[in-house]
Amino acid sequence: MPDIVINAKGDYSKNLKSLSDSTKAFSKNLSGLQSHLDSLNRTKATLKVDLSKAKAELKEAQKQFAATGDEASRLAMVDKQFNLDQITDNLRAVTKAGREAEKQIEKTVDAGSRAQNRSGGSGGVVAQLGSAGLYKMVGDVVADVAVTGISSAYGDTAGTYASSIISGAASGAAIGSMIAPGIGTAIGAAVGTVTGTVSAGMKVFEKRDDAFKEYYKSAIESQDALMNERLASGGTIAGGREQTQIAFARALGSEEAAVDYLTRVERFATKTNYAYDEITSYAKMLMNTYAPDDVFGVLTTLSDASAGLNLDSSDVTSLINVLNTMKLTGTISSAQLKQFAVRGINIYEALAQGMGVSTNKVKTLVSKGKITGEAAAKAVLAYIDESFGGLSEKLAGTYDAMVDNLQDAQDSTNAAMGNAYNEERKKGIQAETSWLEGDYGNELREAYALIGEGRAIVENAKEEAMRAAMESMFNSDEYKTAMASHDYLTVERLLKEAGIQGQNDFNASTLGQDQLKSQKELITAVREDTASNEKYWDKTYALGLEIKGLMTPPPASSTYVTTSAGVVNGNDVPGAVGYAVGLSYVPHDNFPALLHQGERVLTAEQARAADDGAVAVQISGNTFVIREDADVDRVATALLEKLQLAARRG
Repeated sequence: MPDIVINAKGDYSKNLKSLSDSTKAFSKNLSGLQSHLDSLNRTKATLKVDLSKAKAELKEAQKQFAATGDEASRLAMVDKQFNLDQITDNLRAVTKAGREAEKQIEKTVDAGSRAQNRSGGSGGVVAQLGSAGLYKMVGDVVADVAVTGISSAYGDTAGTYASSIISGAASGAAIGSMIAPGIGTAIGAAVGTVTGTVSAGMKVFEKRDDAFKEYYKSAIESQDALMNERLASGGTIAGGREQTQIAFARALGSEEAAVDYLTRVERFATKTNYAYDEITSYAKMLMNTYAPDDVFGVLTTLSDASAGLNLDSSDVTSLINVLNTMKLTGTISSAQLKQFAVRGINIYEALAQGMGVSTNKVKTLVSKGKITGEAAAKAVLAYIDESFGGLSEKLAGTYDAMVDNLQDAQDSTNAAMGNAYNEERKKGIQAETSWLEGDYGNELREAYALIGEGRAIVENAKEEAMRAAMESMFNSDEYKTAMASHDYLTVERLLKEAGIQGQNDFNASTLGQDQLKSQKELITAVREDTASNEKYWDKTYALGLEIKGLMTPPPASSTYVTTSAGVVNGNDVPGAVGYAVGLSYVPHDNFPALLHQGERVLTAEQARAADDGAVAVQISGNTFVIREDADVDRVATALLEKLQLAARRG
């Protein structure tokens, strides 16, 4: 009852040394094919999930287009259809490649073990491989159906789990059938189910991890974009308000008075239906006939009228012009009064109330010029106050008015940043202007003039080469024949060839080669200088390293660790962190880590042994009859093939 023990870690006994050498190339080929097939199967599972998602997105896009019928919806639908077609084509290609890989594995194994299967017995490797292929085919079909149905009913995550578990079970059963049909198939299916579940969990985690990284990366980028947008907006607003401040400083007599007045304008803009620029425009007009402090009262009255009569900015401008004209001339006319009437203001009633007479009497007084412009303006504003007073406050509570007032407040906030930026930037602008106006500016202008002249020389040389090539082509017999026979295709080809020939002639010329040399020297100089200091270029790379996922180790807590120097606080060890869920690989020597009770650390040799997936197989209780030396090789070959295949497939 001999016992045979084979340790499949790569260190074979002397009796199997020749066998290992003879099958080395075959094993590598089989390993590569199996690795390729496993990769295709993983890609196929992912594509199935993507396909289900793409179908759902296309269906939603079709519904949207049916509801709206607009161009944007149509383009969105076309985009979703294109995406579905791409995924379908990719899945078809991956499926076809998988079938080819399975066929190639079967051929490879058959070629390597044909000598042991000449009898055609049911226990041969080819037969077992055929059985394994059958399990795999069934598993693929079941996975296809399950992924589509489960993804549709329960979402992509459930579909990912279904695909991975079913595929894992099928692959495990296939591996088991290769080693020991029956019980091996069942065990392989169970192990495959477990590994499939783990694999699915990792795929789902990977998607969540990608979503996590993309979320906060997009959040940072969106905030940067928002800040840049507000700075640009604020800079423009602040620049315009700076010019407005100069105008008001002249009208009010000082910069301080202008700043105070425009601060009142900002507050007024956030409480009325006027924008900041509208108020300053109206104020500059009204200050010709009203005191600066009275301007806000007049604008409030006109704001009430705007709310009650739905007036726009052009209407307000027209009324202000009429009020100014009446106050400046001291008289009123029917044309002026008509400006109020056409906008819904009962001007004769307003004047009658202001004068304390009837409307008929007012008309007589107006016709005889007995009412002054000052009195008329005062009467109109008083009538508006009585008729529409307080409506602007109600208007300020409407949605549109609140949106406008919010924008005014945001503009003022942005202007604060823009003003500070502009003031500081002025220093740099002044310095740059002084530099350009100085000696170095003169040098730069001379250099630019020389560059401009040189570029013109290059363009002239290119055009000259083009003309020469064209002239040569025009004088050719082929061109003349083509023109005479109206052969437009040949003529078009010759013109294109001449254009390309002209470019080639220039590139080969002394000037073209000098230009190439200059460009190469620029690239070399920049590359060498950039390589001399990584701080020149590693910003993007360094920032990219900070985009880490959910498994990023937390900062070290106050934990004590043991070092060669004794017990120290964990916070005193740079980079030392705990790994509650383990660490698959130590990335470099002297890697700091905080260890906890019950954890285990492997040496590098032990880790490599574990990664190699050492498999020990013991066969006992059998009688082996060796009739000739070749029988030893046949038994060893069959065992080795199955052990290697099992180890490669996990």
